[in-house]
Amino acid sequence: MTEQKAVQSLNLPPKTKWPDAAPLEGEELIVSISCGNSHLHWATHYGDSEDYNPQIFWRTPHLKESDMEDEDLLAILSRNLPDDPHDHIFGKSVDATLANATSQSQKRTAPLISVYVVSTNQTQESLLAKIWNTIPSRFFVMTGEDFFKKEEGRYDTMGTDRLATLTGAVHLHGHPALVFDGGTATTYSATDAHGQILGGGIGPGIASKFRSLTKDTDALPDITTEEVIARVNEAQEKGKPLPTFARNTREAMMADAFQEFALKGRNVIEHWLGKSYANNEEHNIPPTQKFNSDKRVICTGGDGDILMQLLQPHYGGVIEHMETNNHNGGGGSGSRNGALARRYIVESSKHLIHYGIACVLAAQVGLRKSKDAFRKNPNEEHVGKRVAKHFEVEADDGDNIYRGKVTEVV
Repeated sequence: MTEQKAVQSLNLPPKTKWPDAAPLEGEELIVSISCGNSHLHWATHYGDSEDYNPQIFWRTPHLKESDMEDEDLLAILSRNLPDDPHDHIFGKSVDATLANATSQSQKRTAPLISVYVVSTNQTQESLLAKIWNTIPSRFFVMTGEDFFKKEEGRYDTMGTDRLATLTGAVHLHGHPALVFDGGTATTYSATDAHGQILGGGIGPGIASKFRSLTKDTDALPDITTEEVIARVNEAQEKGKPLPTFARNTREAMMADAFQEFALKGRNVIEHWLGKSYANNEEHNIPPTQKFNSDKRVICTGGDGDILMQLLQPHYGGVIEHMETNNHNGGGGSGSRNGALARRYIVESSKHLIHYGIACVLAAQVGLRKSKDAFRKNPNEEHVGKRVAKHFEVEADDGDNIYRGKVTEVV
């Protein structure tokens, strides 16, 4: 069955609608799932007292519809869970049965497990919803609107995964934010100092580039992910970077791909720095907004560690660089060795999407609490305040503005 037909045969799970989708009061464990192009990336989150920050991360293969037909759905859910969330849902050292899940749910302050999914794969969304619906749970697929509003620069076709990673970077370090995400595709996304999305770019990932060369030519070999990682490790551990003028085909393919990512990444960073920091914007930022004063650039995704190394001074030792007389590690954009570490910091963060989800959950719960507090004690904040309202119909004295004090909130 094709993926499109598989989607049509399944009921699509609900999207987030706030405040109803916000975590329940008293929830101690929440689950988030990112549906990547080749794997599912899972996390559990703490509750309200820890601002819903991620706790445990793990990765599993995609779910298969054929498994849904041949295997018990509870068993599928069970084998995709580590011990801690498994025990929280079913009980410690017991089988994954509906009776055990129901019994365990009745012992919790919040009986239902809330599950939040970021995905661009509707088939995986539907299959995940199917296995989670076998236990007491609430299942939501998050939308781009959850992370950035239209007025913040979000455009309709921008993937929810990119918006979530960008929110995760902002949550950790503030605006401006720049994220490189290395996976099947390599993307970059950025915000400016005021939280507006600048935009980004999309291109083939490292493995995709090698696959396309192998597919579209007769003579070029297949280079595996394991081979790439082994060569990067050799370059760093033994001081043997990939040469610019490689002397064998495999190294020639890797050298070209890595140089392209390294030089393109530096160009993107230079543009981001120019657009976001040139006018000393930090002085115009509200004190409540976190500012990325360290100019941190975040690399994430399966190839995030490699991308991070390529953006380091001297390309992290992965590819050959030209030595210059300037050894202070802070050259400008024209520096041949690409050593721009003084101007920005590059770091790897594998789980940005889950931090982005945590940021949204904490914000939505905060809004709900504010509204609840207002409904309980509306008079404390507003009664006695001076107000004015403009009316189209003039009063007898010709004044269109009526002034007074709030006496009651209804």
